[in-house]
Amino acid sequence: MTRTLTRNILPFLLTAAAVLTCTWFVVQSEAFAQRPNLMAFASTIDLTLIIPGVYFLFIRKTKIPKVTLIPVFILSLIAAYNIIPEENKTTLDYLKLALPIVELGIMSIMIWNIRKTFLAYKAQKKSVRRQGFIETVQQAAVKAYGKGAFANVLATEVSMFHYAIIGWNPMKEAPKGQQFTYHKDNGYVAFFAVEIFAVVIETAILHLLLMQWSNTAAWILTGLSIYSLFFVIGDFNAIKKRPIYLDNEVLKLRVGFRWRMDIPYHLIESIELRTPDKEKEEFANLILAGEPNVAIRFKEEMTAEGLYGLKKKFDLLAIHIDDKLTFKAALEEKMA
Repeated sequence: MTRTLTRNILPFLLTAAAVLTCTWFVVQSEAFAQRPNLMAFASTIDLTLIIPGVYFLFIRKTKIPKVTLIPVFILSLIAAYNIIPEENKTTLDYLKLALPIVELGIMSIMIWNIRKTFLAYKAQKKSVRRQGFIETVQQAAVKAYGKGAFANVLATEVSMFHYAIIGWNPMKEAPKGQQFTYHKDNGYVAFFAVEIFAVVIETAILHLLLMQWSNTAAWILTGLSIYSLFFVIGDFNAIKKRPIYLDNEVLKLRVGFRWRMDIPYHLIESIELRTPDKEKEEFANLILAGEPNVAIRFKEEMTAEGLYGLKKKFDLLAIHIDDKLTFKAALEEKMA
């Protein structure tokens, strides 16, 4: 993903900035004043067609979804409306007629993607109880769209709303057996309650204050706050439904839907009931709140997968386990 940003997105942004800058200078020039209709037509084409065209050339051989061409076109159109003088917007007015078609295209693509994802998820649905909802959705998204940023973002967003809306049932996403919680005695429940209260109160106050300045800004902030509530509630439900558990061959490590990984027992070097020393040791801290109470060292570098496809590499892991003594004994038995 970083390589794609460096090789494709960054050059496009620089190109788009150059086109915007040059067009602005052209509009302010004497040549534009002498032949306004012709220059306005050329400038409009540069802004609304050349920029999206360049974007397409940069992303056509990457995993970036081609549907992202639509918001680029809309942003280009907005930029053109702000740069082209009011009396020379004839071409823009014609291009504006294409917006309903673009909106229809967006809706069609969304419906098609939803259906495609649902069919792929339906094929994977039987494995939800065994491996978890987010893993199943991730596999369905990859099967439908291939590996890439779009599949990662889609899986995270679908999982967040799933756990927030219908994730209140007590059924665990783990087979019966050795399950271990990691949120009960570290203060996370209290932290969750305070966080929900703070978001609701702050949103209400800031909304009323911003309404005096800008209704649009107030509702944008409120929308972001509602999204944050969905995230916090979804994360809380995922934490309750997704315990860490010991499978026959791997340790299934999950932290809500924030982090997940399967750890083969033969790659575990040691497990200790302690908090790693921050000044002397480098480690990955995958806790929700409080301090870690279990340190697991590995024989080689491990990788945890997180939200939106983020990855974290480490050879020493710090986690919190409510029943740490039973967890250590059970894990050492599996290692043996």
